[in-house]
Amino acid sequence: MGATAPNLTLIIGKVPGSGVIVDFQGQVGGAGGMGQQGGKGGHGGPGRDAKQNLVTCLSGAGDGGDGGTGGTGGAGGNGGQGGKGGTINILSVSENSNSIGQKFRFLISGGVGGPGGPAGPGGVGGSGGGGDEASPHCQGDGSDGNTGAVGTTGVVGKPGEKGVDGDYLIAQIDSVELDTVIKGLTNQPVTAT
Repeated sequence: MGATAPNLTLIIGKVPGSGVIVDFQGQVGGAGGMGQQGGKGGHGGPGRDAKQNLVTCLSGAGDGGDGGTGGTGGAGGNGGQGGKGGTINILSVSENSNSIGQKFRFLISGGVGGPGGPAGPGGVGGSGGGGDEASPHCQGDGSDGNTGAVGTTGVVGKPGEKGVDGDYLIAQIDSVELDTVIKGLTNQPVTAT
């Protein structure tokens, strides 16, 4: 999950002439993990073994079966959820309400979800099997079957969910209350203009 944006309280005595942007968007979610590799394909079946009697070879060793196809790769992990947007509280005198709405811009949306993880690769094909010789009359093992095909790649993980949007509040207080709040924070007498 992406990091949550902080909370902020602004005490505004006088609105500045230029605009102010407060960017408290949630952080982008983390990427999903890579899917696991598919399992190895099964070993090919053995060919028939050679057969002989006391004087001659009755049948040579048979060729083995092809190896099995590797398993499908695992799906990538889902992306992480985006972080929560920040919370902004504004204390100001009522005369500043319109100016605050016009000159302040608050970016408090939740973070974008992280991308899905990459797909896992397909598993390797299994090895082919082969028949065994029968000495002394039937020389030579059967040929091994072909190696199995590589498995198919898995699917990419799903993107993460968007984070929860933040919020802001503009609280109106009178100039005496504003002076009290500022004086309490700074221990200095201040008069709002």
